[in-house]
Order: sequence, then C-alpha cells, then structure tokens
Amino acid sequence: MKANDEIQSGCFESVDICPLCDSEDSETLFANFDRLYYLPGEFITLRCADCGLIRISPRPTRSEMPNYYPDTYSAYRNPATIHTLAKYHAPGIKSFVRQSILGELGYFESRRTLVNRLVGKILKPWFFERATFGYEHRFPQWTENGHALEIGCGNGFFLTYLKELGWRVQGVDLSDHAAAAARALGIDLFVGDILEAPLAAVSFDFVRMSHVLEHTFDPLAAMKRVRQFIKPSGQVYIEVPNAAGAGAIISGKYWFGWDAPRHLYMFTPETLSRLLVEAGFRIDRIETKPWDSFEWALNWESEEHSGSRIKDRPRIGKDQESRVRTLRREADNLYRQDPTKGDLIRCWASDSGD
Repeated sequence: MKANDEIQSGCFESVDICPLCDSEDSETLFANFDRLYYLPGEFITLRCADCGLIRISPRPTRSEMPNYYPDTYSAYRNPATIHTLAKYHAPGIKSFVRQSILGELGYFESRRTLVNRLVGKILKPWFFERATFGYEHRFPQWTENGHALEIGCGNGFFLTYLKELGWRVQGVDLSDHAAAAARALGIDLFVGDILEAPLAAVSFDFVRMSHVLEHTFDPLAAMKRVRQFIKPSGQVYIEVPNAAGAGAIISGKYWFGWDAPRHLYMFTPETLSRLLVEAGFRIDRIETKPWDSFEWALNWESEEHSGSRIKDRPRIGKDQESRVRTLRREADNLYRQDPTKGDLIRCWASDSGD
C-alpha cells in the first residue's frame, strides 16, 4: 500500500465517454473522495445525459487502483472463521433438514427419500434462508456435473459451499491477498482482470458476480467476456448497489454505496438491464432489496463537517439515534411505495441466444 503522499496526480485518468452509449454528454451530480480510507483524490460523480449510466471521472488508473484496496478491505479478510460443510454432513436433525430443503433445489437427489421430500416442502418457507447459508434464491439450482465461477471471489467462502456440495468451482479476483485466503480453502483461482482470465469458452453453468461490476473499468466488455464462457443453458447472478435506491436518494453524496473511487460505475435497474442486453444477455429476473447504511452516512457527514475521523465506524451517539430511526422509516416508506427503490439490485440473466 502506498503512503498518501506517494499517490500523485498523474495516477488518475479522465473518463470522457460513456462506455454504454458512447455519449460525451453528462451532468455533474457531486464531488466525492475516498471516505473509507481517506486516500488521495477528488472524484466527480457524473451521470450520462443520454442513457443515465453513472461514472466517476477522474478515476485512478488501472496500475494505481490496487492501492485503493488495502489488505483490510472487507472481501479480502482472512476466512479463518469461515467453515466448510463438514459439520453439516454429520448425522443429526439439522443436517437432515438442510439436505431436505436443499433437495428442493435439486441437491442430494440420489439419496432423497419420501420423508426428505415431504420435510423439504413443509419446512422450506421457514428455513430456506438458513439451509442455503443465508443466500436464499441467490443460491444456484443443482446442475449435474456443474461448473461454477465466481468473479470477485474474495476469500472464496461462497465457492467453498458449492464445492462441498459437489460443484466444480473456479474463482477470479484481482487481489493476491484474497487469492492466498481462497487457495487456503482449496479454491482454484486466477489473479487478475476477468478480461485476461484464461477460462475455457462455453464451460460454466453458473457465474456469480456479487458487488463486482461496479468495480470494473469497462463493465460492458466484462459482461461480453462473461457471455463467451457461460453455457447456453447457464445463468449469471449479478448484484450491485442501486444508485436510484432509497439510500442514495436520502443520503446523497454520503451514501455508503458510492464508495469512491473503488466504485467506478453505478447502476440503476434500467441501466443494468440495458448493459446486460447490450452484452447479449436476457434478463430472467431483476429485483431490489433494502440495505441499511444510514449510520455510515451520518458518520461521514459528521466527519466532513468536523474535519476529523470517527473511531470504530460506523458508530452513532445517543443524540443521533432518533435521526437514524427517522431515516429508516423514510427509506421503508419509499420502498413500500416503489419496490425498485431498494439499495441493492439483484439480477439473474442468461444468454439471449442472439
């Protein structure tokens, strides 16, 4: 990691053309900076005047960008506390219930009994989230001899679940630190950009990209590359922050989801759908979900006004608790009125065949 004074102005580049529609027309939303680590640079948030895609300009160059991802970055933390599924294979009621519910997604088909099927159907509404390790319908359906890829796999914990359940898995990540953690879990990993990854064409049944696309230097090129190595029957799952969500509307430039300069592009359901269609995908399902980050927003607003950082963020005082509750109610009301106003976009897509 470079010291702050070692990141020079020559390490930034302008982004004058929208990569989605090639327009040079844009409107300025606000200026932002690295609120998470306080590394150098001012980054202007722009919205394309033609298609609405949001980008930052200037941004760090490709060679400089790794310096904005310190080893303490959340996705790169050592997965020492992340377990494998070994304990779930041990006989017991929890294992029986989990296997019964996962059977509803096609897992353990060869060993499912009538009792398993009945238990799975009955208990799925109550225990589906726990049975899928918190992923619910984001957890993939079982595919015989399935091959799964996670782009931006971080320390590899999601892939360990799939691997233990019988998938062949591979990962891609930019971080050597993340790679060491993932390989410690037995994950086959390529370190580098997805555009350079030596992956076989038409070879994956499931591709996961959770909070990755907003970090790419060219999201359209990235998705065109993904289309090259996903099978015609395969599916890609994408999750990104929603720049049109309640959090962004209410918190403005203090919204956690901007995360400049790591988030180079920001999406709405409309711009993400357009990007995927342009890349040759069909949208199978798209939804948004709330995510509460108002404590972060208040911390960053306070830091900007006071000129000093708050220790152990996010943390609010008693005097701010009422304001946080008010903001949460406002966000809940927006989401109830319009289900596209959740803070996270979740999208499932497949090859359009065109």
